[in-house]
This record gives sequence, structure tokens and C-alpha cells, in this order.
Amino acid sequence: MLEGETQRKILDVLRAKDLTVGKIAKKLNMAPQSIYHHVKKLETAGLIRVTREKRCGHLIESYYQTTADNFVYSTENSTEKAIKEDSTEILDKLNKIGFKMDTSEETASKLAEIQLKRRKFAKLRSPVPEICSKCGSTDFFVKAGPMDPVKLDYAYHYANLMLMTDDEYEARINLEKELRQFLLSICQEKSKA
Repeated sequence: MLEGETQRKILDVLRAKDLTVGKIAKKLNMAPQSIYHHVKKLETAGLIRVTREKRCGHLIESYYQTTADNFVYSTENSTEKAIKEDSTEILDKLNKIGFKMDTSEETASKLAEIQLKRRKFAKLRSPVPEICSKCGSTDFFVKAGPMDPVKLDYAYHYANLMLMTDDEYEARINLEKELRQFLLSICQEKSKA
């Protein structure tokens, strides 16, 4: 499991209720030492906090919970490898919602290549700090503050559209067409949804 994926899973588990490192490890079927490493990074980043402490014999167990109900995840600085791995997972998700997709490594690589080309059109980047520069696909999370994460995503998207030149906009539209054609070419059966 990638570091970023582990951190996302920890956040998902802690969103429901506060848990100790041991209980998180049990839920995710991982070693507590590994979970502790991620918990400390998430705590330092301000994404989780200690809600209470309980004495267990000679030890004091800390219970952690997320600091917000929602987080926005950005892939704008993800590595090529992480984008390829994310592409494989996305293709699997498309299969699960009713599209029969080719999930081969070659297909995921091509999808990642198109995604990387799309990056050059983003002129406005989120200003939040990274959690960890070595965390695979987890570039950073943003605490959902005064703006709903979906609305924030729209705001960045609209701002980027307005900042593009007409030529860049045309190139972006052509890239969207390329992405659509590629997805249709690797889809063996469309969803009936």
C-alpha cells in the first residue's frame, strides 16, 4: 500500500470516530508501527488531533480523530508513478460502476500520460503546504474550511479557465477530446446507468 493511500485510509477511518493507533492498525490490517508513522505525519500537518488519552497499565493510549469532516485532495504535484497507480485504480472504479474497461498496465500508462499533459493548463495552484514530499500520490490535503470542497474545486477550475489564453483553451479542449476518445477506445461495454 502506498504511503498516500494509507494516509487517506487513516483519515477515512478517523472521520467516523476517534481511535487509537492499535485500533486503526487492526481496521486496516497493518502493523501499529507503520500506522504510528503516518499518524504522526497527519497530526503534524493538522489533519488529525488527539481527542483523549486513556491509561492502559503503564501505557497511555492516545485517541485520534480528524480535524475536519472533509478534506480536498490534490494530485497536482503527484509523481508520474503515482498518477499511473491512480489511473489503474480509476479504471477499476469505472469497472465497478458498470463500464467494462481495459485495466492493463499499458492502458493505465496511456491514461496517466494524458493526465500529465492536462497539468500544463493549470495556472493557479493551491497554496497549501505538502504533508510529506515522499508520500506517493498524497501531495497534500486541504482542511475544508469556510468553503465546501466541491465549491472550492469549481472555483479553482473556473479561475484556471479564465486565466487561459484562447490558444491554450483550444489546446485544452482538444486534449479533452483525446481523453474522451481514449476512454471510449478502452471501454468494451458502456454502463446502462
